[in-house]
Amino acid sequence: MAVVIEPVLPDNKELEELNELVKALLSVRADMEAQQTVVDQLAEQEKHLEREMIPAQMQSMGLEEVRTLNGDKVTLKQDVVCSVAGKNRDPVMAWLDEIGAGDIIKTQMVVEFNKEEHEKARECAIMLREDFEFDVEETLSVHQGTFKALLKERLANGEPVPWERIGALAFHKANLAKTRR
Repeated sequence: MAVVIEPVLPDNKELEELNELVKALLSVRADMEAQQTVVDQLAEQEKHLEREMIPAQMQSMGLEEVRTLNGDKVTLKQDVVCSVAGKNRDPVMAWLDEIGAGDIIKTQMVVEFNKEEHEKARECAIMLREDFEFDVEETLSVHQGTFKALLKERLANGEPVPWERIGALAFHKANLAKTRR
């Protein structure tokens, strides 16, 4: 005969304590969300200042580097934002081939084996398609840092880059080196 254990119902005081803990958790989560919103807004302000406002002001003054009145050093440098993912992937790969930079494209091949096929997997490393006729998925990729370096190099050399086509952006960025006080 099975023994049935009745759940012990908590008293009102315990439920009130649990309720307060849940309210505290929800409050912390709300505070975190609010703080993240503030951080996101500050990040947008930072980007606007360092990519637009300060570079525009320095360029209008004919300056590439300056020390501010309080001793901070500001230098303009060319920078790039780019992505090789999503909708940019195919245009990036095509453009890299067009300009003869296809050598920075990496190829990745994935072959799936069942649990029982460990030995086949080892053998397949030597004779992939010929002996085993597995379907192989081939993926092309470009390392983000390598792609960015190529874009910056072309920009510095005055070579054309189809920015919109490849989903990239070139801009001047203000680098701030604060003076120790």
